Amino acid sequence: MTPGSFTDGPEKVKIKGQEAVEFGQQIHLSCSAESVPDCTYTWTLNGTDEIGTGASFIKENSTYEDSGIYTCTAWNSITKETNKTDLELSVKASGSSGEEGGLSIGAIVGIAVSAFVVAVGIGISVFVLKKKGFYSGGTIERGLVHFVSCMVIKSQPYSITMCFL
Repeated sequence: MTPGSFTDGPEKVKIKGQEAVEFGQQIHLSCSAESVPDCTYTWTLNGTDEIGTGASFIKENSTYEDSGIYTCTAWNSITKETNKTDLELSVKASGSSGEEGGLSIGAIVGIAVSAFVVAVGIGISVFVLKKKGFYSGGTIERGLVHFVSCMVIKSQPYSITMCFL
């Protein structure tokens, strides 16, 4: 080494990249650290499988097995020191939206309102047909006709159950 030179690091290891990708899409992560001299990088997935070396990790076609904790380990060959950081990445189904995936609240409300309108339409139709003598179905109790229609709408983490008479 030359007089006045120094070695340091690695410090402030950072991973840049997406935390969620759609199935089949590219995964692109990059790692950086403050180090003199420049450090070398290794990548592991879920703490066990070494999946690459170098400042960048790229996989062209992601699969569900690519979900997990990505660790970038920076190593300084002079100081013999290492430092690392993690990033959790999820591979989601194509077309999923939001962090939890599934239907949005607006979509659930739209389905519920549509189901209500359909149920009311059926109820009115049965009432009119019954009044004109064209329909005799249903349960008759004290002279009234009762129809119960129930619907369950499930979208993680919500569930709505609606019943109509």
